Amino acid sequence: MTDILYITTADRKALKGSIKAWEKRAAGEYKDATRENCPLCVLHLSVPHLMQLGGTCAECPVMAWTGVMLCGGTPACFYGYKSYSPKTNIRLAKKEVTFLKDLLKRSRHMK
Repeated sequence: MTDILYITTADRKALKGSIKAWEKRAAGEYKDATRENCPLCVLHLSVPHLMQLGGTCAECPVMAWTGVMLCGGTPACFYGYKSYSPKTNIRLAKKEVTFLKDLLKRSRHMK
C-alpha cells in the first residue's frame, strides 16, 4: 500500500461530504449509515447502470484504500448495529471521522 491515493475532484468533494456526515453521527445526531446518505456511495452507487447490477464500490476511494467492498475494514462497517449502545456507535463514528480525514490528507488529485 502506498502513502498516496489519487482521487478525482468529485471524489474529494464526496469524501469531504462523508466526513461531515460522520461528524454529525459522532456528535450524537444519529442517522443510518446507508448508501442513501453517504456522499461517496451516492457518487459511486447511484449510477443507473451500476444500480441495475447491484452497485459497485470499485471506484470509491475508501475501497481503493482498504481493498474491501462496502466499507469493510473501517469503523463504518460496524456502526449502527442494534446491539451496540449509542455510546459505542458514537465512538465508532469518531473513529470513522479519523479514518476519513486521514484518507483525505493522503489523497491527491488525479492528473
